[in-house]
Amino acid sequence: MVLEWGSAMVQSQANHSTPMPVYFFHILRGTARIEDEEGEELPDMAAARQEVVASVRDLVADDMRSGQPIDLSDRIEIANLGGRVMATMTFREAILRRTH
Repeated sequence: MVLEWGSAMVQSQANHSTPMPVYFFHILRGTARIEDEEGEELPDMAAARQEVVASVRDLVADDMRSGQPIDLSDRIEIANLGGRVMATMTFREAILRRTH
């Protein structure tokens, strides 16, 4: 894997000629912040948002199954390889977002 820090791109292992952005998904629940240290290669920001929607729905479902309280104001930040936050989505937004 080849990293280009300035452009926030990674050379995809699946297709060695097509660079893909790396997105990091930091979870903010109440006062807790869980940093994503690995990141994920995705084709674009739309795919990153879809990943947030799926992740939030999984987290909320797990909380419901275990009887944990759910705070829909919790959120996930989408950051690039350089650490810049590109977008933030609350759990409420993710749950209500339509998927195709």
